[in-house]
Parts: sequence; structure tokens; C-alpha cells
Amino acid sequence: MIQTFKLITFILCFLLSFPLISQNHQQIEKIKGSWVGKLKVQGIELKLVINISSNEKDSIIATFDSPDQGAFGIPTSKIILTDDSLIVKIKSIGGVFKGGFGSGLTELKGSWSQGGVAFPIDLQHQEKPAETIHRPQEPKPPFSYSQKEVVFKNYSADGIELAGTLTMPNEGGPFPVVVLITGSGPKTGTKSCWAINRFSYLPIT
Repeated sequence: MIQTFKLITFILCFLLSFPLISQNHQQIEKIKGSWVGKLKVQGIELKLVINISSNEKDSIIATFDSPDQGAFGIPTSKIILTDDSLIVKIKSIGGVFKGGFGSGLTELKGSWSQGGVAFPIDLQHQEKPAETIHRPQEPKPPFSYSQKEVVFKNYSADGIELAGTLTMPNEGGPFPVVVLITGSGPKTGTKSCWAINRFSYLPIT
């Protein structure tokens, strides 16, 4: 009798949960694609993109792009999806998007929070992935100059390793040396900002 009761309880729980699973799957299918909007900060517009997909278990997956800053495919740390809202957290950059769906699941009206400050932003749904920025003027190998990666230790600062890229003409010399240091927080060695690798252009100017 007890075993029969447990079996009936299990079946009821499974049947009650199935419509919720099916409904969530349908919603994920509808919102798959890229959600694109422009964040306005101190007179500057930054394009932000949240890419929605799912895995083989029908679990929602999201990545984050900031194309104007040359950042793509940033993994998210937490996703909360309900019938009328979406929350996406990106722990690596301390950012959170919170938004509510408009009619037809084609628009998200919400806010982007980072560094304790929130900014309003609306995202529009695009089924196709958002276009990336292409800059054909950026130099590609083989270069007309020598380039190599260098690493050395600063023993006067507890042996901290300093790394960089050394570029120089292939012929002639001696040449003066210029040390270029990136600033304003974490950046790539080429000082990537607004989808431009600024230091990459200097050897050819």
C-alpha cells in the first residue's frame, strides 16, 4: 500500500511539472537570438548585446557582447527567466541586466547596473546574431617590421613579471625607444577600446 502511494505521488509530481518544463522550453525557443540595445552614458552610446541560446538539456545559455569596446562572448554567471522578465548577471565585469518583456517577446525594457550605478536600456530581439565590427585597416601578419613578445622580471618590485610586445624596424638603427603603457583599468596589450586595437596601429604610422 505504501509503495503504491509513493508511485502515485511520483506520477502526479511528474505530470504537474511537465507543463512547466514544456512552457519554459517554448519561451526559450521564442527568445533565442540576440537582444541588442544602446546604453547612453555621459553623452556616449555603447552597443550592448545579450545572446540567448540553449544546450542539449534545454537549459538557457547567455553570453554578453560590448562590440564598441571589442568585447565578445563574455560568459554570464546567472540567468533568471520568468514569464515576463529576464535577469542576466555577469560576475566577471560586475554587471547586471534586469528587464521586462514587451508584448510578443520582441522587446526588453530594463536597466543595466554596474559599479553601483544603474542606467536605463531597452533591448530589441534579433533572431540572427548581431553583426560584429570589422576593421580591415588593422594590420595583419606578415608585418613589414619585427615583432616579438617579451617578458622580464622587475626584481626591485619583488620579482613582478612585466610582459609586452616589442616592435622595431627590420633594418637600420640604432632607434629611440618608446614605452607605451595602457591605463584606466584592465585592458589588452594593444589597448583595445571601441573595437580599435590602438597600439596595433602605431608601428605603421
